[in-house]
Amino acid sequence: MKRIELNIDNNKVVCVKKCCKNVKGHTLVILPGATTENVDYYLLMCYLKGIEVIIINNLAHGRGKYESIGTALTKANDLINFHVKVIKKLIDLGYCSTSKIDVLAYSLGGMSLINIINRQSLKGVLDTAIILCSDCKTANDLIEVEGLYNKETKTFNSKKLLNLTITKESPWYLKFSPMKLLSCNSISSIADIYLCKSFNELAEQEPLRNNIDTKIIDITSKDDYFFDENNAENLGKHFDDFTLIRTKRCHLLPIEAPKMTANLILNAIK
Repeated sequence: MKRIELNIDNNKVVCVKKCCKNVKGHTLVILPGATTENVDYYLLMCYLKGIEVIIINNLAHGRGKYESIGTALTKANDLINFHVKVIKKLIDLGYCSTSKIDVLAYSLGGMSLINIINRQSLKGVLDTAIILCSDCKTANDLIEVEGLYNKETKTFNSKKLLNLTITKESPWYLKFSPMKLLSCNSISSIADIYLCKSFNELAEQEPLRNNIDTKIIDITSKDDYFFDENNAENLGKHFDDFTLIRTKRCHLLPIEAPKMTANLILNAIK
């Protein structure tokens, strides 16, 4: 693994790159989900064999030397523009092996990616977009999720979040795992929740264009607390090259089942 440090609008942005001797296809850039950081995707990166992978840590996410320093973003447009700037800089500075990239975007990252595609902000750069457990708009109004943050103790109840998302398909040990799975600090967590609300507002104001020619692979979980799997078919109507893959897993797919997720991604890319 290689640490990459970028300067984006006077903020220190840290990315992690999995180097690969014989790169197959394009560099895969990962946009993380809410309340997560690069360490949460370590196993997924390892299972993506033969692929050069770079994961971006959003501002105020990460730990120690892997922390991206800057004010946590709370508005959808700010996150969208942030992701575009980081990706373009990764390419300009030669961290990607090719001039074109593939992007894997999970949950909150997927909401950002859909808007990036819709605005064609990475036109000529983005080849294949993989949307993982995501959609334009969350399925819930997030009132319950907002209650996960305790303002008095300034803590984020990740255990309650797991209870909302875990299904019968989830590994039994997740219920007893120490909450290192979702490991960004509490301030970043609540900022991510505000971002989700901001994306919901954006989705109603900015409808998807028709006949977008980006290759889209949409991996949707059947029992997803945050996103309605039926919306994936509606999303596909806007893309000429759209592949929908359904799984029986829950929203935490890349964290609870990294090997299965990697295999789905590798097969879909092939």
